Amino acid sequence: MAWALSYIALTLEPPADEAAVVNATSTLAKTFRQINMAFSDALVRSSYDAATGNVWASGGTAAGRTGPPYGPKNISKIEETSTLVPLLVCLLVAFGVAVVALAFLLLRMRRRQRDLLGRVRAPRVGPDTSLLVSDVQNSTKLWEELSVATMDLALKIHHATIRRVMSAHDGYESATEGDSFIIAFATPAKAVAFASACQLALMDEEWPAELLQHPDGAVLLVDPRDTGLRIVGPHSAVQPSSKQTSWVPFWQVNLTASGTASDKKLLVFRGLCVRMGIHSGFDDAQYMVFNKVGSSFKYYGPFAETAKLVGDAAAGGLITLSGQAFDRLRNGSGAKGGGSSGSLDTVVVYAGHFVLSEPPAKPKPKPTPGCGEAPGQARDKGALGGPPADSQHVTVEMTAAGLGHGPAKAPAPEAPDEADAPLFVAVPSSLVPRLAHSRPLRTVRATQLGSLAAPTGTIAIAFMKVVGASTLLADLPGPASRALEQFQRLVSRLLGEAGGYLVEGGDGLVLAAFGCPLAGVEWALNTVAGLKELDWEEELLAHELCEEVGLDVGAVTYSLTEASGRLSYRGKVMNRSARIAGTAAAGQVLCSGAVWLAAETGMALGTGGSVVGVSLGRIALKGISAPVEVVQCYRG
Repeated sequence: MAWALSYIALTLEPPADEAAVVNATSTLAKTFRQINMAFSDALVRSSYDAATGNVWASGGTAAGRTGPPYGPKNISKIEETSTLVPLLVCLLVAFGVAVVALAFLLLRMRRRQRDLLGRVRAPRVGPDTSLLVSDVQNSTKLWEELSVATMDLALKIHHATIRRVMSAHDGYESATEGDSFIIAFATPAKAVAFASACQLALMDEEWPAELLQHPDGAVLLVDPRDTGLRIVGPHSAVQPSSKQTSWVPFWQVNLTASGTASDKKLLVFRGLCVRMGIHSGFDDAQYMVFNKVGSSFKYYGPFAETAKLVGDAAAGGLITLSGQAFDRLRNGSGAKGGGSSGSLDTVVVYAGHFVLSEPPAKPKPKPTPGCGEAPGQARDKGALGGPPADSQHVTVEMTAAGLGHGPAKAPAPEAPDEADAPLFVAVPSSLVPRLAHSRPLRTVRATQLGSLAAPTGTIAIAFMKVVGASTLLADLPGPASRALEQFQRLVSRLLGEAGGYLVEGGDGLVLAAFGCPLAGVEWALNTVAGLKELDWEEELLAHELCEEVGLDVGAVTYSLTEASGRLSYRGKVMNRSARIAGTAAAGQVLCSGAVWLAAETGMALGTGGSVVGVSLGRIALKGISAPVEVVQCYRG
């Protein structure tokens, strides 16, 4: 120590010679010897104990000791203390770690809807509570045409696969009805993730050979390079086609992004085809009852009935979502960190608006004598529980372009006592070709076109805008909101009848796409005429409310918008139609010269009604270099 201090002193103040260093070292050594003589070990210990308040040592207080501070007994106590303190610290640390681990476990169990024993709890009332209903396609036919041993083994594989995947995705098995499962999930994101994983897992199972030879269980392979839908295997759901389709580029892009080799066939179907439907929004606890026989909670009421209708609408191998389920999937509590289709590796597509069930049959008046029927005699099939004789049906077919309309070119007008609902179709990203190789959705009728049947290539775009909608909403928020909803309902219904595709809609703005320009012109004229026939509130009639319509035709490119499941178009025609609408006066329907030329061709071929056009000349439009011929359209 003395040498160290002297070295430091030397460093700070260099001496004149070596003798000075020796003198400094000896002086410091002498000073420290005096310090050691003045402060004995006992005095230093006593001062330390007094300063720290040490009460473990015996022999009086630290300040008043007269004898040796540490005898054999005190040393023993100190040794015991030195052993006890580390042990106590370890116990405290272990307790803290246990508390943190328990809290983490409880939080994880709560997020996964499980109790402390690891059992999945039944989801309660909440907007995200989702019910999934599954069913095997053509199970009755399979039981009739396959051996009992084959079907028994197939259903055992089916049940085991669903329960295995269900456990991994925190699903609650509410009930089973034959080969149908009713499973509840805390969020639609978990329900969609389960359904996608289950569709993939079912294809990987070891199905009986007899089932794989049946059309409803056969292997279907497609060639990713083929744009003509050539089928490389038996499957009853599709027929070979050489037509170019709008969906092919879409699913080919998905396959390329996922790294699928282009020289390999893609497996699309194999084994049992299971349909699945998902509905969200459980809002009434009285419809959740514990079933003592099945030892599980069962769901009833409108929530369960809608889930059943959505599930019944699906084709085998597809997943259908109600509008509520899709909305909560995008915007609910499970949307972040697992709610988006990208994170779920699932593609969700808007399939259209559909009437899912027939409205209740109205009671028929009893026939009076002289009407040609005896009292109580049925007058048509509706009286026997079947569809009324005058009811109209539209078959929704899966064509080469996707989910499209069948023989009828337009959906029947919406009846006042029936309501349509949006449906969305979901598939795992690797199984996107299923969208073109599946059977049509099983509904009463389609009322609006879906994304898989949307026009592509060279199309007509109609831009319709309610002038002053934002001002009206600010002045009369209640009546204006109701009026715009009424406007949107009329526009959507007429759009479905005309075979148009709704690209965007809301707040008085409508953007629609048509494969036939004449259909677009007729839709615009019908909409303007229909708006004049609606009953508007008195407050609205005192304000100026008018619509502008502009149409143009041209080539577009497109992509699927994940947030809506709809197609988004890009091209010159989008901007031109908006600019043409901007030049229109109240109630005017204007179109470009190209649209009118196509409309005249359509009328000459007899594909539409009578429309009259008056040329307004070539008009300069903002942002467009050359003037565009504009034609005003009227009903003939």
